[in-house]
Amino acid sequence: MDSNSITLIEGKRLYFNELEQLYPDDERQTAIASDRMLLQDPVPATQPCLPMSLRLLLTLILLASPAAATSTPAAGAVPRLLAGLDRHAAEAIGCRIWRNEAAGRRDWLVHWLPGEDHLSLGIGHFIWYPEGRRGPFLESFPEMLAFLERSGVAMPAWLDRDTPSPWPDRAAFLAARDDPRLEDLRAFLVRTVAAQTAFMADRLARAVPAMLEVASQPAAIARHLDWLLRDDAGQLRPKGAYALIDYVNFKGEGTDPGEKYKGAGWGLLQVLEAMSSDHDAPEAAFAAAAAEVLARRTRLAPPERREERWLDGWLTRIGTYRTFELPPASASGLRRRPAAGPATQRDRRGPGAPWRASAPACASAARAAGTGRS
Repeated sequence: MDSNSITLIEGKRLYFNELEQLYPDDERQTAIASDRMLLQDPVPATQPCLPMSLRLLLTLILLASPAAATSTPAAGAVPRLLAGLDRHAAEAIGCRIWRNEAAGRRDWLVHWLPGEDHLSLGIGHFIWYPEGRRGPFLESFPEMLAFLERSGVAMPAWLDRDTPSPWPDRAAFLAARDDPRLEDLRAFLVRTVAAQTAFMADRLARAVPAMLEVASQPAAIARHLDWLLRDDAGQLRPKGAYALIDYVNFKGEGTDPGEKYKGAGWGLLQVLEAMSSDHDAPEAAFAAAAAEVLARRTRLAPPERREERWLDGWLTRIGTYRTFELPPASASGLRRRPAAGPATQRDRRGPGAPWRASAPACASAARAAGTGRS
């Protein structure tokens, strides 16, 4: 039996131990049945994902990677690392990303910026192109809807992964101030903050194999992931999880050859490669590396793009990786697995939602900051 098989067996043993702790008896078989598909395919793009699946996906990818198997014990510790990404952590991370992308404003959860040819939606400002149109960026909003559908999250009755964008251009969007679909979207996005964070965590997990494949030092990447995600007690480090999830949504994976200036990229891979062990805290090392990578990007960018005008804002965002902390669970009013609220007449509820929809604590501040109108 090779080392990959041994580490996969250990990962599965830890997985089922975690299931016993996280799920009551009547829900455990549903979780196992859904997750079994993930154990058969370590990089599923279309399979159902439960909370454990999101946390174990990165685990199994790292364990199954030949680079990880020959690199460092850090990769083998991952089964315990992401097991702490429960609803409380997901909502807190999601609320911080909402502030990064949309200033924490409810009205900016559905936004169309001047000069752009697409809507930006949700805490991650996921892209949604008008029907029949495609652009240079990945259309991520339908992908996010598909993820939420697979997770059983209730959706507005008119909305699913195949629904075209309701507005053909920015002028039509701005004229639709009283369109009930606009309020449907905002309400839906407010109550699915945790699920949107889970989608971004899934993107991070699916990015790891490609990063390890092209990295010049995959063992160092595995060590840096472990350093960011695991504390001294072997538990998840929310700061590290936030930094990784936010940055991959912010600047991408760093594996696209087309996303480089003069041969230098600026994605998550490049930041992990630039990390130094000279810092006491991994978030400080990650933030310093990110600042260096983004400053290099502005220096190498074509002069006509004037990217230096964005650098201060980018560095402010990077600075939150050092300071982010989870609020106390009691203060936020969150529970580990809250009961599902009643479905409204406008909602279509899927079976067994692992990220059951409810507004997070930060939504009250969002209501104060935004009027609900664009």
